[in-house]
Amino acid sequence: MLKTVKAIYQQGELHLLESVDLKEGQEVDVTIESITSDYTPNLQRITTVPIPKDEMQKIYQWLDGRTAGIKPLSSIIIEERGE
Repeated sequence: MLKTVKAIYQQGELHLLESVDLKEGQEVDVTIESITSDYTPNLQRITTVPIPKDEMQKIYQWLDGRTAGIKPLSSIIIEERGE
């Protein structure tokens, strides 16, 4: 199996940011590619703002109206696979 997963290095250990399908004790090879960018420090400044429930309801209604009649991607994939 070959899979690339994101990880973060903290306090001397690599922590995977995605789950992997491995057996307990299974040995793996690890290749490390450091990801750096000029915008990474800016991520610390991003904050979230709670959206009131009534506003979220308006957003959901708007999305429902915009996607009405569009077949879900999962249905398209199942049809193409002939399942």
